Amino acid sequence: MKTRSVMIGGMTQLQTCEDEFPATLEGVERRRTGSVTLVTGDGRVHLSLTDAESELLDRLDGHTSRNELESHFEGDLDELLSDLWSAGLLVGSELAPEPRMALSSAGIEFAGFDRIVASFYRGPGRWLFTKTFLCVATILAVAGLIMTVAQPPLRRPDSVSPTTLILLVVASVGAGVLHELGHALVIHHYGRRVGRAGFGHYWGEIAFFVDASDALFLEKSQRLIQALAGPATDAVLASAVTIAAHVLPDGPWTPLLQLVALGQWIVVAFNLAPILKLDGYWAAADLLDQPDLYAQSGRAVIQLLRGRRDPKTIGLAGYALISAAAGVAAICLTVSIWTNHYFHILGQVWNQGPFGIVAVCLFVTPALSGVITGLVHLTRSLTHRQRMIFEKEVTK
Repeated sequence: MKTRSVMIGGMTQLQTCEDEFPATLEGVERRRTGSVTLVTGDGRVHLSLTDAESELLDRLDGHTSRNELESHFEGDLDELLSDLWSAGLLVGSELAPEPRMALSSAGIEFAGFDRIVASFYRGPGRWLFTKTFLCVATILAVAGLIMTVAQPPLRRPDSVSPTTLILLVVASVGAGVLHELGHALVIHHYGRRVGRAGFGHYWGEIAFFVDASDALFLEKSQRLIQALAGPATDAVLASAVTIAAHVLPDGPWTPLLQLVALGQWIVVAFNLAPILKLDGYWAAADLLDQPDLYAQSGRAVIQLLRGRRDPKTIGLAGYALISAAAGVAAICLTVSIWTNHYFHILGQVWNQGPFGIVAVCLFVTPALSGVITGLVHLTRSLTHRQRMIFEKEVTK
């Protein structure tokens, strides 16, 4: 019998299902997303199944033999059963304990974050979902945005020390943790499981991340709220720091507040840009009921150029063009801010000795790689769509 290696919590499990009459556990959940179906038991492990594999689940009732199952399934039955067994979705199977820490393709992962989120939610976290807090947070975010537009506090600081630059890196990491905590609290609030958390290289930067796979099983409105919880957290934080930079008297903290405010508003803009497959993209995909929004919008552009003019095609093609423009605008904004704002600061810190050089390197390396990653992603996206359009036109 064949076996297949399945990654469960960062560890490889080699398990097989020997039962001649396999049966799925009660309570196995399914959700159709795009061209695949996700299944899960307790929210710890999620498997992605094809249509044929999903249909076979209905026959795993404990009364249908392997021979009968094979007669109704064209794929590798042993491999599918092995995956289901390793994921703890078959009667008699059991998930292996999660390692406390593991290395994966995403980065360094840690178990137990769900318990941390649950504990925080039982305390102050629950208050975050009250109408009072939501009203205060909304007013704060709007006030900070208006203040930023009307009287920007983001002027270039007159003097920045290496310590301020390093504190800015620390503040950025802390803001990333709060961003992911916002997502995690919404997932827990709606009764789903928060997965493992960790640190990894994402969009060119070292970022904190949380496995939010179980959020795909939320209702549409809940998924939309979950996707926007991170940018909302960023916006509230950016507004709070912006207001502080306005109202507090000048002091050694002023340059840090100005730089943190600037960085957070950039993060908000990038997270909401729909082309980057960040929070704004997933919110748009849910809002438009298009799980494969990226692929669908690319095909819509081709169809529009070939003369198709129905509302859905026009809408998806419009999204493709708007998202591309948003991506270009976000990158241009970042380049402009770096040119007019950061270059002078970094040059000033660089000239403050070895400590200043180290501080500049710590700040520039992840930020620069993030910009390069964004440019590469945008170029590939636009090139791929243009290539598809060209190929379609040639083969007409």
